[in-house]
Formats: sequence, structure tokens, C-alpha cells
Amino acid sequence: MTAIGVLDIGGTSIKPGWYSEVKGLIALARVRTPTDSANGSPAERLTESLREAIDVIKTHEAFDVLGVASPGPFTTSRERPELSPFGHAIQILQKADNPTDFPLFDVLFQLANVPVIIANDAVANLKAEQRFGEGRRIANLALLIFGTGIGYVACEGNVMCVDGFGNGPEPAETWIEELGMTFEYATGGPGLAKRFGRDPSAGDVEMATFAATVHGSVIAPLLARTHAKRLVTTGGVADRLGDFYTDALKQSLAQYMDVVPDVRQSRLHGDVGLLGAACVAMDAEYSA
Repeated sequence: MTAIGVLDIGGTSIKPGWYSEVKGLIALARVRTPTDSANGSPAERLTESLREAIDVIKTHEAFDVLGVASPGPFTTSRERPELSPFGHAIQILQKADNPTDFPLFDVLFQLANVPVIIANDAVANLKAEQRFGEGRRIANLALLIFGTGIGYVACEGNVMCVDGFGNGPEPAETWIEELGMTFEYATGGPGLAKRFGRDPSAGDVEMATFAATVHGSVIAPLLARTHAKRLVTTGGVADRLGDFYTDALKQSLAQYMDVVPDVRQSRLHGDVGLLGAACVAMDAEYSA
């Protein structure tokens, strides 16, 4: 039985976990993603947060391999990926005075001392949906992440596609400017999500509707290009907005598509990234 340590790296938190095909997923206490460099350089702060997250896994149980779901894009080979701060959802890298590529593979390998398998978070999440969630038995599947960052990926005939524009080999996290603008100016991100779960104001409803409207207008041609049969929404903001967001997204897509794919919210919720990281590690093991 292979024991897999898993990390889901996000803009607000780094989620650690442990997975085996016998015991399933065990989600562990998350670590806050650093958002400033007051007590060290951005790279130092991020390294310490990753160290804390891996220590949480080690304290729980030993593992043979580390699977990681992380925002991208990656700037070097897939064997030794480095994170580009331009378009990376981790805020501390975006705020660096002189941002440089962060050697994610090297840092994690030194901290975990086991083989490390890293994938773009959108790709990892889609793999999780294919294996555990709404993507089972769906050949042409698309996934939209709406969280601290925005991501999109699709597969056609069970073959992983790139970001919808022919760019590769991995889909870029900030793959189109309009989505980034929607997140920054039209939604307020996680703050909106928290308010929406309690007592949303009319302004919150308007912003959430606008976000879904813009998202639909941007991804409609991408969905058509890969003949998507189903679109799964995931991410912290999408989860909090729930049916309101998916319903508004459907209405937006209907304005641009003759046949709208089946739009569903992920049932894996906060575990989707951890399960995706496990899938990435399992796929690497089985293909070795």
C-alpha cells in the first residue's frame, strides 16, 4: 500500500493531508498562506509555511510520496517545476519587490525527503472529479476554479487539453485578463464568499451575478471547442456562492451557446485539491 502525503497550495491556506487507497483521504489542519514579507523574504516565509504543512503530515503518519496541487504557471520542465510569481495565486510572491521564480520542487523535496509530484491545481482538481466526483464516466469534462484565483482546464475524449487557447503544456492559472479583473473588482473574492454565506446585501448579489456573467462569456467558446458535456465548478468562492453561482453561470452560457453543458457544483468541496494531489501521485506511480 502506497501512503501519499498531499498538499493543496492556495492563496489563503496550504492544506495538508494523507491518502491511501485503503484508508482514503485524511484532511489535516491547514496552514495559513503568508500574505506579507514583514518577517523575512517572500521565499523564506513561503518555505516556512510549506515546512509547517509537511510537518503536520509527518506527525500524522509516514508517507512514501508527496503529491501537490499548486497554482501555476510553471516555468521550467515538469520534472523540476518552478512557480512564476506573475500569475501565481500565492499572494506573498505577487507582492515581492523583486519577484523571482520559486523553486517549489527543490524546496518540497528537501522538506519531505520523498519523491515529489506536482501538477497545476486545475489539472489536479479535474483528475479528482474524474476519479471521485462529478466527472466519472464523462469523457468531455471541463472544470472552472473560482477561489482566490481563477483557473480553467478541460479534457476531450479523456485526453487532457491545455488552457483552451492551445497554450501548454499546463494550463495557466491566470489565463485571461477578464477573469482576473472579475475576481479583483467584481467579486471581492473570499470576503464576498463569507458575506454570501450569512446575509448577502443587494450589492453582493449584484457582484456575484456579474462574476458569473463574465465567467460564462469567457469560457463559452472554450467549452464549445472541446465539446464539453459537463462543467464542474469548484474553489472556495464557488463553493460558498453555491447554486446561486451555478444558476447564474448557466444563464450566461445560454446567451453564447446553442447547447449548454451540464453545469454542476463539485461535491468534493474543500477536499478536491487534496484528492487531486493524490490522483497526480497515483497516476505518476502507475505510469512509472
